[in-house]
Amino acid sequence: MATVEVQNIHLAYDKMLVVEDVSFKAESGDISGLIGPNGSGKSTIIKALYRLITPSSGKILLDGRNIGNYSQKELATMVSVVPQFPLLPSLFTAYEIVLMGRNPHMGLFDWEGREDHLIARRAMEMVGISTLAPRRIGELSGGEIQCVVIARALAQGTRIILLDEPTSNLDIGREVEVLDLLKKLARGKGVTIIMALHDLNLAAQYCDQIILLNKGRIYKSGQPEEVITGRTVKDIYGAGSIVFPHPLNKKPTVIPVAGTSRMSE
Repeated sequence: MATVEVQNIHLAYDKMLVVEDVSFKAESGDISGLIGPNGSGKSTIIKALYRLITPSSGKILLDGRNIGNYSQKELATMVSVVPQFPLLPSLFTAYEIVLMGRNPHMGLFDWEGREDHLIARRAMEMVGISTLAPRRIGELSGGEIQCVVIARALAQGTRIILLDEPTSNLDIGREVEVLDLLKKLARGKGVTIIMALHDLNLAAQYCDQIILLNKGRIYKSGQPEEVITGRTVKDIYGAGSIVFPHPLNKKPTVIPVAGTSRMSE
């Protein structure tokens, strides 16, 4: 079990404020989604949640403890990350990258043991990429690399998983498989999942809580039905879209209408 609580954080690059007074709480077993236009602060918040960026004010608490009070090793055994643009050594194999997820659980001079290899193989099986194990990163497509990084996060075995645009390079079948797996981890193992998403329909289908950002501030937060409405989509994205209940599960579904954007005028 793990909770993440963000309390009135401000985030800046140099002196340029990009996130202002953002607060939310992510509970164990839930999927929280950060949505919003480009440049709204989604990725910056994800970076702050694994201490790549330090808030200029406000707090981030993991299980009630300030994130700054965790050692790097403690943090790595608690939080795993799937970045938007993973930088991986091209000559390493997919399996070697996934196995790196076990590093936080090892001592300085330890080698991976039998259990570590079993966990890494199991993570690749869960993501459906076992056949990629011997292939080098430089030989893989963007979508395949994304799946490798997700498998590495699973191998890390953390109670919190952060994902920045995890479906950006995936086809629709892979999107559903990966998000179904994340939902299974949240519901079955109590993993706390926070992810930044561009696709409003995927956010509506999979997230328990949605935080809609605009210009670095929270515009609205709550359940998908409360946040993804025709009014909010129009106000924030300015696109001519229709929002209606999905015919199977009644989740809000956004359909763009051609010829109704500002560019068509």
